[in-house]
Amino acid sequence: MNSYYGLSEIEYELMQLFWQSDKELFFAEIVRYCNEQKGHDWAQTTIHTYLSRLIQKNVLTSSRKGYKRSYKAKVSEEELSGIWANKFIETSYGNSVTKFLVSFTKKTKLSKEEIDHLHQFLDEQLPNDDSSI
Repeated sequence: MNSYYGLSEIEYELMQLFWQSDKELFFAEIVRYCNEQKGHDWAQTTIHTYLSRLIQKNVLTSSRKGYKRSYKAKVSEEELSGIWANKFIETSYGNSVTKFLVSFTKKTKLSKEEIDHLHQFLDEQLPNDDSSI
């Protein structure tokens, strides 16, 4: 089973629904999405379990509106990607982006365009210190 930013394939599939929606979704809407649009034929308890896991992973939030419960993404996919990448670099490369880049590019030939893009990105990371002028 594939993993996406620390999410299981099914959790990632569910998060796609929340990332594509700009509003809170009620449980009934999520059940319809899973069973009618995705064809899963899951019990409500199964869907609730996945939603609970996403809340525990701090990527989904839930609130109650009367008797109905609504759900909304707590982070965007881009934010989650950044969090996951930072954790990966921290745990695998001692929090060194340099070590990561050296390891990543050691056996990969970067194109001129990729190198230029990296230079541009790194230049943007320099502190804007106008006091030396």
